[in-house]
Amino acid sequence: MKAVGETKMSEPHTLIDDYISQFEPDIQRLLREIRSVIQAAAPEAEEAISYQMPTYVYHGNLVHFAAFKNHIGFYPAPSGIEAFKEEIAKYKWAKGSVQFPLDQPIPLDLIRRIVLFRVAENRRLAEDKKQKRNGLVLRTRAECYATGADGNRMTPFTERVVNLIKSIPAGKVATYGQIALMAGSPRGARQVARILHAMSASHGLPWHRVINAQGRIALSAPEAFALQKGLLEAEGIQVDDAGCVDLSTYRWLG
Repeated sequence: MKAVGETKMSEPHTLIDDYISQFEPDIQRLLREIRSVIQAAAPEAEEAISYQMPTYVYHGNLVHFAAFKNHIGFYPAPSGIEAFKEEIAKYKWAKGSVQFPLDQPIPLDLIRRIVLFRVAENRRLAEDKKQKRNGLVLRTRAECYATGADGNRMTPFTERVVNLIKSIPAGKVATYGQIALMAGSPRGARQVARILHAMSASHGLPWHRVINAQGRIALSAPEAFALQKGLLEAEGIQVDDAGCVDLSTYRWLG
């Protein structure tokens, strides 16, 4: 049996089973556990070997993982690291990767939530691309409003709203009215909604962390509702079937 780390660099493998079989039994067990977690969180993802690592593909690469001498490497793309940076901070990490030491328990629940996040993210990006191909993404009234009269600079209020939304951490939510109040316009909840709609994609805003005053997901379209619910749950927030979040538990206090 080859030592941990040798397989990664020695020969390519076409199947994840082949990859896992090269390692010692205790490492095989860890890899199979990670594989099972990913499969459960992303049942529609396809398995592949990419960069000589087990890879899951769903509307593009989803996550990779690999065994090394002293750690398991997990690669959920930069967005996956950024979304869970507070929990990942205790591990050695880089822009798109994190190392889970072999002498510590592998955080399988964290891996599960990261995969759920990446599934929702890739699904949304794929839908955005589809709409653009169909010519459905146009400059809306909301975008014109958000970017200001010259079409380029953000208005001061918009800039404050954007910065506040960017500041909402994973695992917390804020209401439209709360953001409006903090941005200096107590009656500006609808303006916040317009800005969020117009600028979430272009500015990478965590739009899913903003809900209505009753603590409920405001999106009515079934796919959009399911997407926001999935993103919130991936960050550890409990959302009931009606789309309600307990604000006393999960409200961001700024």
